[in-house]
Amino acid sequence: PPAPPALAGAHPLGADHGSVIAELVRSGVGNLPKGQGEAGVAIGLTRGQTLRSIQLPQALIAMLPALVSQLVVVLKDTALGQIITYPELLRAAQILGTAFGNTLQTLTVAAVIFIVINYALTALAQWLSRFLSGRTAGATAAGPGIGTPTAGAGGPPEDAPAPATERCRPRR
Repeated sequence: PPAPPALAGAHPLGADHGSVIAELVRSGVGNLPKGQGEAGVAIGLTRGQTLRSIQLPQALIAMLPALVSQLVVVLKDTALGQIITYPELLRAAQILGTAFGNTLQTLTVAAVIFIVINYALTALAQWLSRFLSGRTAGATAAGPGIGTPTAGAGGPPEDAPAPATERCRPRR
């Protein structure tokens, strides 16, 4: 028997967006300084405990704006479910508009609802990015987030004294 429409729409979208979110988590943890994991192992935690207790909480702060942006994409992709008769906002607007004979007005309201939700989620992602950028290690070449600060992007000023390793090198 064919799959119910809800399952036929939710399964592929869930698999697709689940893989994107898994990659976000993997890259968020991968961008942490190596010493974070080593510190957890040094105090006697297993690798799994280190990941759950030390690395994931730090990585989630850095990945939160990207996760909210992915939520915007999920919201937009649910409109694809209308093609396979999964009832969602657009399909409900079409049915309602057809029933009362005012399809254009109903679809306009649905479009405004989509725009407002997407704008609110995008604004939330941007606010989170600005808010959380001060809670991580500083700006990196790729933007705010966890990593080694770069010069000119939150790193040491240009006229700061050279690190000790550079001061001790013999001149040629």
